[in-house]
Amino acid sequence: MAACLLKNYGFYVTNPCFEFWLCLHFPRSVELEGESERLKICINSKAGNYSYIQEKLHSMFPEYSRKYKTIKFVHLKNNIDLAISNEAKYCEDIKSLKYEIGSNLGQLLKEMKQK
Repeated sequence: MAACLLKNYGFYVTNPCFEFWLCLHFPRSVELEGESERLKICINSKAGNYSYIQEKLHSMFPEYSRKYKTIKFVHLKNNIDLAISNEAKYCEDIKSLKYEIGSNLGQLLKEMKQK
């Protein structure tokens, strides 16, 4: 992160994993709210070959391939604004994201929309 800041580059992450950001694209992402859910997300333990978030994503979006970790953007593009809105319910601060559940990818997308 420090190298990005020194060069005036943006630094965008999702914690605990990228699949969490993908989950935020769906109305069912409300299932991720609540203290017990946040704990499960934070731990993100594996059940077999798949993490908790990968299982949640697959339940919201069956087209997601857990085996190959693939997803077609065409299925998500109409819900980008929903994902940005859902992201605001979690941590978006780049320094705090090291320790908290959240993402700041929505900030990147907002910046891209403005240009």
